[in-house]
Amino acid sequence: MNDFAIHEAELTGALTDLLMGVVIVPLLIILCLRNTPQNRTKFWSVMFFSTLCGSCFLGYLAHNVYTEGMPNFIIWSILLPLMYETFAAFFLFALALITNGAKPTPLYVILAEAYVACAFVFSLFVSPPYNGTHIKILVISGGILALTGFAAILVDSFKKGRIGERIIVASLVFLLPAAYLQIKRTAFVRFIWCFNYNGLAHILIMLGIIAVFVGTMFSLKKRNVR
Repeated sequence: MNDFAIHEAELTGALTDLLMGVVIVPLLIILCLRNTPQNRTKFWSVMFFSTLCGSCFLGYLAHNVYTEGMPNFIIWSILLPLMYETFAAFFLFALALITNGAKPTPLYVILAEAYVACAFVFSLFVSPPYNGTHIKILVISGGILALTGFAAILVDSFKKGRIGERIIVASLVFLLPAAYLQIKRTAFVRFIWCFNYNGLAHILIMLGIIAVFVGTMFSLKKRNVR
């Protein structure tokens, strides 16, 4: 048993990662099957949920008792870039959403991908590989990109009165506290089992993602490409 499994809280962190991935799978399937003319919005929403789902399952493996040494290093080498990509996908999803499913210009795609790539490379230079500092940089830098997307959706929702977009923005009620927990990295509670900041953040993120999904389905259902 390695360091990831020493405390019960690490195990609940792994299990909540797994639970979140399991919850996202049917949401992703429903989204893929949605018949909508807004193909670009659908594409980037699928990209967002897919990268997030992959991050959850890899996160479970990273915390799992059976991964240690080089296998764990390899998992994190894939997991961190994938989590950065999740933030980029959400930003591009937001752009497609507020433009009625229009294709995000190549410039926006390049800027979003370059931004998360620079943030990831920067994190490699400021701390040893894959410790808590990397997660803080991920949450802060990725959060800036995501909040830009949320702000655009919020403004668009008030301009056009779109309920789905407001539901997406309402997910911040869960996502912002989750980000705070990941940055502070000190929370620890016992409710039947022990939960540290990871487990608590995963539960909040799961609730937030469900809200994003509901808002996305409302948006895809009610909107037409002009």
